[in-house]
Amino acid sequence: TTVGTAARQAGATAGAAAASGTFAKMNSNGKVTKANSGGERCVGVFITSPTGDGQLCNIQYRGTVYVKSGHTSAINAGAEVSAKSNGEAAVATAGHYVMGIAMGTAAASGTYFPIMQTNYQKNA
Repeated sequence: TTVGTAARQAGATAGAAAASGTFAKMNSNGKVTKANSGGERCVGVFITSPTGDGQLCNIQYRGTVYVKSGHTSAINAGAEVSAKSNGEAAVATAGHYVMGIAMGTAAASGTYFPIMQTNYQKNA
């Protein structure tokens, strides 16, 4: 599997809140911050945790990556996954950007599971 990673500068709102395994979005200054709106388009997944504004961090934008579940119930293999407002993963609903397909099952919120990264909007 081809994996795409990039080193980027973290934005002011990333900080410790953008933990490894959470979804990253690009701000208007070209820095990455933690996703903060459910179902929004993201640029990848944090694979390192930035420590503050301007600090380098790594995001993965292609391939298989582990994400942190924030869903209230299990996320099953094959489910379309999107970002929650806290940057964690949830089952995508209509209108959300699908950021990955679950390759394994997350039994509960707070557990990590693999996704194959994608980027498309789920139809209504």
